[in-house]
Amino acid sequence: MEMYKRPIQGWMKVGVISLLLSTMVLSVLTAGCLKEGGEGVRYKDDMGDTITLHYEPMRIVTLSPALAEIVFLLGRGDRICGRDSACNYPAEVEDILIVSTWQGPDLERLSFLEPDLVLMDRTLDLSGETYNGIKGLGIPVYRVYPRSVNDVFENIEDVGRLLGASSEANEVVGELKARADVVISAAAAIDASGRPVVLHVVYYDGTSDPWTATGSTFSGDMVVMAGGMNAVSDTGGMYVQVPVERLIASDPDIIVTSQSVTWPTSSRSTILNDASWRDITAVKNGRAYDVEGDWLDRPGPRCIDGLELVNELVMNVTGGG
Repeated sequence: MEMYKRPIQGWMKVGVISLLLSTMVLSVLTAGCLKEGGEGVRYKDDMGDTITLHYEPMRIVTLSPALAEIVFLLGRGDRICGRDSACNYPAEVEDILIVSTWQGPDLERLSFLEPDLVLMDRTLDLSGETYNGIKGLGIPVYRVYPRSVNDVFENIEDVGRLLGASSEANEVVGELKARADVVISAAAAIDASGRPVVLHVVYYDGTSDPWTATGSTFSGDMVVMAGGMNAVSDTGGMYVQVPVERLIASDPDIIVTSQSVTWPTSSRSTILNDASWRDITAVKNGRAYDVEGDWLDRPGPRCIDGLELVNELVMNVTGGG
């Protein structure tokens, strides 16, 4: 499997929060929580729904790989008692009980764990069926809905507030934003008319139309931040199937195909072996790349690795790399 990768950034070292901050979190009013004297602390999630926490959550279920990564990065990974089967990073998640698969959560198993809080991504539950099922168990559920890189930053800060890790979250977000600002500055130097068209193929096996990321996704936003133009700039829908004829007609300068050890795909080889793609600029110029899908498809802290990588590919086309 040929794969275009930059060296992986190591996990950022985060200091240990003081016990004082753990008590202060219940008395400080922030954008993500509302103080309710004696009645716990209320938090409003990305969907506008409110949960009330009476104490700092010590037993957490994460129903997306990105949220598990965030919790570990904030130094609270030992609190995760249940996870989604797609979680694979960091390695410690392998020891955590699986309570959900692509088919949905096992509500009986989840309930048995008696979690204080469930974290989930609305993108993976557009119908709301999972959310309603867990909420029906009387368990607090906090939903994120990241559709841009800045949303990812905000989600890290939100989770930090929920878990008494605001200090760590602020430090992490500050470092991630500093890296993103370097990319944004490089992209700003590219003339608007000279931005290369980037096609991000999430999955394609040739038997049906490719799955791609629209402009409504954080990965679509990532392409624009990196200095490219998204081949599928639609703002309707999230990760959708787009007619292959339309993608070919967009004549992308760069094609990135999601590839992962845990979910290997044949997207790149399918494109390169299909005669109908042969005259596409990206194919002719050898600019179709397998890229780590966990960086491009997961709205977690490693999306900045993806942002830097896409910017590198863009700069190679524009002459800035």
